[in-house]
This record gives sequence, C-alpha cells and structure tokens, in this order.
Amino acid sequence: LGLVETVPHPTLGPLAQLSSPLKMAGAEDGWIRRSPPLLGQHTREVLENYGYAPAAIQALEARGVVAQAAPPTGADAA
Repeated sequence: LGLVETVPHPTLGPLAQLSSPLKMAGAEDGWIRRSPPLLGQHTREVLENYGYAPAAIQALEARGVVAQAAPPTGADAA
C-alpha cells in the first residue's frame, strides 16, 4: 500500500514513518521530505522570532526552562 516511508534521521539512522494514504495521479511518490526535528532543534529560532534577546534565551537554557538540540557527532554529522 505504500503507507510507510523511510527517511534518514541524524541520530536514529533510517526512520520508518507513516505516509499519507492519499495518492494523486502524476504526483511524486514520497510525501515525507525530511525526518522529524530533534528535541530543541528550533528552540532558539522560535524564541528569537517571538522577540527574545540572545541573553534571555541563554538564561532560559541555563535554568533548564528550554533545551537546545545537541549537534550530531561523528558519522551522524554527515
């Protein structure tokens, strides 16, 4: 049925995800374009968009209120 797609994930490797059950004539296969984000991957960007200053974001991180995703290491960084 083609309801599962596998996409690369930076820390988990190949990740199977459910795809859309809707198929359109002439549409490209593979609805999923990327893996889900890591926990905290977009935290800084979102807070900056809401007007938080870099120092305020650092303070939130230091207090454990928000988290920043750890960058991939080794083979995962490629």
